[in-house]
Amino acid sequence: MFTILIVDDTRENIKVLASFLLEKYNVVTARSGEKALDILKRRPVDLILLDVLMPPGMNGFETCEKIKQDNDIADVPVIFITALNDAESLDNSFKVGGVDYIAKPFRHKEVLARVKVHIEHFSMVNARQQMIEGLEEVVKYRDMAFANMSHELRTPLNAIIGFSEMISDDINEGGIEHSEIKNDLNSITKSGHYLLKLVNGILDISKLQADRMDIMLTTFLILDVLEEAIMMCEKISKKNKNTLKIGNAVNLNVIADRARVLQIILNLLSNACKFTCNGDITVHTTVNTAYLHIIISDTGCGMSENEQQRLFKPFSQANQNINAEYGGTGLGLALSKKLAELMNGGISMQSRVGKGSDFILILPLATS
Repeated sequence: MFTILIVDDTRENIKVLASFLLEKYNVVTARSGEKALDILKRRPVDLILLDVLMPPGMNGFETCEKIKQDNDIADVPVIFITALNDAESLDNSFKVGGVDYIAKPFRHKEVLARVKVHIEHFSMVNARQQMIEGLEEVVKYRDMAFANMSHELRTPLNAIIGFSEMISDDINEGGIEHSEIKNDLNSITKSGHYLLKLVNGILDISKLQADRMDIMLTTFLILDVLEEAIMMCEKISKKNKNTLKIGNAVNLNVIADRARVLQIILNLLSNACKFTCNGDITVHTTVNTAYLHIIISDTGCGMSENEQQRLFKPFSQANQNINAEYGGTGLGLALSKKLAELMNGGISMQSRVGKGSDFILILPLATS
């Protein structure tokens, strides 16, 4: 419910207005302008009904001016309640920042109608502003990611071009050993796979943002997918001398897109392997009512609360230093979370700095 602050030095006026408004709104009251300002410092409100004459303290015009000078509350609409009906007083109501006025004696329907109009308008303005701020943040992270991505894309492309030119030069000059060609071709293949992964991530997030991602829901046993993912991640696990294993895991049927589930688990496992050194990465499962929880636990570096808040935003990474040290585009976790939600599931996480992280993929169980 929306909250309305009634400011009037007369108790009877407050009682009448409150009796009208309590049908649909929360009501907070103040008997002076000074008290109203004190309340506004401590709690948010959505609309202020402000009396003009409140002797011996600040009058309504002075109170409104104070409100409009405070950036934290300046946007809250103020409707003056007044017995004054001269042109100068009404003009002054709008000059100091009021959006409307209600004349005394109060009429029930008029009060509710005026309040409703300004509450709805204020709510829409707030929603629009939040949406604008959200879009600005996405654009900021996108621009940062594209700047980082230009480096991420150049590295494998330069490797592909460089090794290809080396092979071409060696062939033209003659005397090249097959082992040298093999090593160069392996480097080209590795760079090509990395480049393909980057491009696929960009395409997938673009499809999700355009609501064009296709999900094929089927029923399958989860343990097969977990074992396949573990096998595929063994090599990157050994790179940082980690132990990768399946712990306690129930083999139940889930309803999801098998390829997308594998993609999510591979992403979570590869992240765990990347941010853990000489540690343990364990996959286990639990059942919670109609859902299976796949928990990927690591003993890696962990994350602070501020880093966790940025984790699932597209084109963002938990820490800007991560890209410099580990690489990546900041798309993997955002993509994984969206995919999980499209399969009627989700992803959550828990982490402690220096202790490690738990990522939980939630999938719906198949009904027997």
